[in-house]
Order: sequence, then C-alpha cells, then structure tokens
Amino acid sequence: MINPNPALTNVDLPDYTGYTAGGYNLQQIPDDSDNIAPRFALTYDIKGDGSQLIRFGAGYFYSRTPSLLVANAMLTNGINVIRMDFYPGDELFPHDLSDRINPSELTPENQRAPSVFVFAPDFENPVTFKTSLSYEAKLNENWKFGIDLKYTRGYHFERKLDVNLGIKDADHDGVQDTDDCGRLLWDSRHRPNRDFNQIIMFKSDAESKASSITFRIEKRYADRWSMFASYTLTSAYDNDTNERSVSSSSSFPTNPANLNDDWGRSDYYHKGMFKLSFTVDIGWGIKLSGYHRFYTGRPWSAYAGYDANGDYYRNDRACVDGVVEARNTRRQPNFAQTDLRLAKVFKVWRGHTLEFMIDCFNVFDRANRWTTNYDIRRSYFGTLNHSTYTPRTFQLGLKYRF
Repeated sequence: MINPNPALTNVDLPDYTGYTAGGYNLQQIPDDSDNIAPRFALTYDIKGDGSQLIRFGAGYFYSRTPSLLVANAMLTNGINVIRMDFYPGDELFPHDLSDRINPSELTPENQRAPSVFVFAPDFENPVTFKTSLSYEAKLNENWKFGIDLKYTRGYHFERKLDVNLGIKDADHDGVQDTDDCGRLLWDSRHRPNRDFNQIIMFKSDAESKASSITFRIEKRYADRWSMFASYTLTSAYDNDTNERSVSSSSSFPTNPANLNDDWGRSDYYHKGMFKLSFTVDIGWGIKLSGYHRFYTGRPWSAYAGYDANGDYYRNDRACVDGVVEARNTRRQPNFAQTDLRLAKVFKVWRGHTLEFMIDCFNVFDRANRWTTNYDIRRSYFGTLNHSTYTPRTFQLGLKYRF
C-alpha cells in the first residue's frame, strides 16, 4: 500500500517524498497477502450415545493489523505530522507555553530532526496457532464433568523498535559499553542518521506461548438448583504483551539488540482461576443466583526508574545483586469477588410477566488492591496503592416481559 505524500507549501522543510529513513521507505506499508488459515475439528462419541465425548481442534487464526499503526506511519512521516523534541537550553525551547512556535521559524538553518514511524519491510499480520483437546462425560442425568487442554502459539506480534540509536563507546574501541549489570549502553543524543531523531519501526517479530488445563463440573437445573464450576491452571509467556502500541515513549524493548531479553510471563498471566455460578429456587417464586471468581495475581516487574541504558526510554528493569531482574517475576495480590442476585417473577396476564431483582456486587466488600509502585529506588516500592474501585454495591432492577 502506497501513501502519496502531500506537497509542502508553507514551511521551508526538506521534501521527504521518496526519501528513506535509515534505508526504510517512508511511503511504503508492506502487503501481507498469504494469510491462509486451515482449521480442523473432530468430535468422537465413545459409546455412541452422547454420554462420553472427545473433542479435538486445531487451526491457524490471523488478525488484521490495527489501523492505528497504519495511521501513525502515514501521518508521522516528517511531512503530514512533524514531531520534534526540544530540550531546556535549546534556542526554540518553548519556555512560555502560551507562545507557540511559528512554523516559519523552522528554516533549513534552524531545522530540528523529526521523529518518524515506519513499517519493517517484512512486516506481517499476527497469526496464532491454537489446538485443544477435551473430554466430557455425563455422570448421570443431571451432572456432567469435563477436562479441557489448550495450547496456543503466537507469531508475528507487533512491537516497536527505535532503529536510529547510536551505541555508547566511551573509549572508542569499537565495542559497545555495558554497565555494572552487563546491560548494553546506547546513545540516543547522537543518531546514526542525523536527518531524523527517532525512527520508530513497527516490527512483527514478537511471539507468545500459552497452555492451560481446565477442570469443570456442571449440574443442569433440577431439584430446584443448578451450578457450574471450573478451575484452570495456566502458563502464558511472551516477549511483548501488546496489541497495537503506537506510543513514541513507552512499550519499547528493554534491550534493543535482543528482544528475547523481555521473554517472561505475559502481563495478563493468571496462574490459577476458579469460577462458580449457581441458581437456587428458595421458594415462594424467589430465585437466588450468584457468581464467584478467583484469580491469582497478575505479574509485574521492578524498574530502575530512569533510563539506565541510555536508549531514551525509562523502561529499564531493576538491577538486583548485579543482575538485571527478569521480566514479570513479581506478582500482584489475588483477586476475588462474589456477586449475588435475588429475583422474583410476577405474572401480570397471559404472556406478560414482571420481574423484580436485587443485585449485590462484591458482597464481601473486598478491596482487591494492587500496586503500580514499580520504581525500586523508592521507599514505597511495591506498596499497594490501587484497588479495583468496586465497593459493595446494591442495584434494584425491574424487567417487563411481553
């Protein structure tokens, strides 16, 4: 797909039409036309009466690249949208924010190198391979039991990389410097391509891997009650938990030279999950229903709190005992919440009913606290400073059916 750039009219800036940033075409968004997704599914009835079933499925699933990425590459290309950085002491630094910089000041002699977004020439849409195997058995007329195994492998997930970084080489020996933790050091002030500041490339080389086993039991509505319960054990790893990151200041790899330094637990990883729902007819036409869920806490990382490797981004993980801490090795507190509902249906006339409902959310008023205090230098590091902000809440409802 080609982006035709408009001509520059009012500002005397370099014409980047047909220009490349570090060898990458600012006008080209790669096509990906080989998204073939075969899938297979099989169900086997062991006894031939539906009492025991084995199900198997496998297939590839493609996702479209979010349009937000395409928009950023088309707009922030040094022409349509010009993004520039100013530092205190610079001649054009806007000390008075009420006085905007006039584009006429950006003459060729006073030009600031713009930051741009580009697509990697080999960019592809994300693809996921999924496979599942399950066994389901009827224990009797009312009860059913099942086990589900799932495995997922993801490829070509989107991530960003600043491909216009210089290396730190203080003694000019041609070898990139490292810090006391063995972390490679970079130089974001001296760019290899001085026509640009950041050249932020959308790449598609992030990966993920996840597996799970779920035990579930279900009782159909009989004898005035029904229920469903499940417990899931999971494992989920990736090197970039991100769907459509376009920020120019966050969600970058901590080591631009090796994405796999960020391989670790997914940001959405819950080791264990338990769910229970039920409905009970307690008499007088009143039904009590509830839903309880319990999740083990999500992982998080300890951060240095500053740009430790000099790549311009303050996302470097903490150095503990001379070693850079691996990604997402710490864990938030567990999450649990119980919701209940009382409901009674009144018959108004034939085909018309009126249902009154009383809901109570977060019955036990659990705070479910978590932390965003990731800076290891701070005295409040790891302190729980957030909650789900869902206090015990009551709700009255009225439903008319006809």
